[in-house]
Amino acid sequence: MSIQYKKQIVAVVNQVSETSMPVNEFVKFRQEKYEEEGMVLTLDKIDNTLKEAFPHISMYSFSKNPKNFVGILFNSSKKIIHTHQPRSALMISFLTLLLPRRFKIVTTVHNNFKTFNSLSKGMILVNLFFAKAICFVSDSSYQSFPSFFKKLWKKKIHVITNGVNIASVDRFIVHNKKETNKHAKVELVNVGKLRKQKNQEQLLRIIKKLPDNYHLTIIGAGSEEKYLLKIIADLDIENKVTMTGLIPREEVYRYLINSDIFINPALWEGMPIGVLEAMSCRLPVLLSDIPPHKEIEDNSDEKFICSTDEEYIEKIIKYTNYSAIELKGVGFKNRKVVDDFYSLSSMHKKYDEVYSLLK
Repeated sequence: MSIQYKKQIVAVVNQVSETSMPVNEFVKFRQEKYEEEGMVLTLDKIDNTLKEAFPHISMYSFSKNPKNFVGILFNSSKKIIHTHQPRSALMISFLTLLLPRRFKIVTTVHNNFKTFNSLSKGMILVNLFFAKAICFVSDSSYQSFPSFFKKLWKKKIHVITNGVNIASVDRFIVHNKKETNKHAKVELVNVGKLRKQKNQEQLLRIIKKLPDNYHLTIIGAGSEEKYLLKIIADLDIENKVTMTGLIPREEVYRYLINSDIFINPALWEGMPIGVLEAMSCRLPVLLSDIPPHKEIEDNSDEKFICSTDEEYIEKIIKYTNYSAIELKGVGFKNRKVVDDFYSLSSMHKKYDEVYSLLK
């Protein structure tokens, strides 16, 4: 007897990684929460590590087997196709035009439209033209979109703020206590891809200016790794910085609960999951002066927006001098913001409403 899933949604991404937001926060969560079929179509190859990380999710690679990929897409015409990134979404847009079936496509815009290059903007507009529903991950992401297209596609646009899997964070915290800080260091942490957008270079300047009892951990991988390592060497801060590379989600949680302050100096974001996860772990956070961070701050009593190195340093030292009770209070407030405004369950209730509109 075959299993009957509540909904059948196919996620489409450029590539799959262990920390991929579309795979973790969409496919895996819905599979576990709603007993839905978990299926991902990706342009890049899928190695055995990914199959082990997501053993219950069916993943199909265009680069490995284009014919099979197209066949799976063809047989998915009665399912909802949810695209998340411009390049892979564009391929799906054209393939579904060529295939002799009608498709229901939902496209999520995960970033600030103004920050995309001209080619990406063009791809996004083509994708949104063919989509039955368009979702933006934050109000600031929506506001960055050109007014003409907001009016043109008003009836199919939805703003659904990104959320965090709070239950997953709590399960980890229950079974993993904070480790003893043997070296009495003040632990700063950043989570994000190593690329210009994430602005980790500013973090390196900041840690250079802080006393030797401060330590920075940067979690993530990306094209800027060699550049950042060179800056670390040039600034002679090898003993003050750890770069972990890409690590499993649970290991990210381990670093978060064992850190003192989370910092995100990003130049632009959609709605940053790393920030929300840090807040759900009850960490004080310091964030750059960009619209999505302001959205988060507007829901909080804390003022954690910074612009200059000096502002970051001033607030880092302020938190360092807080008593344990004061820090616990900051952590409690941050967690409440996530509980009230950024839960993954709330996010998916809104996506369910969008999916239900597609006939």
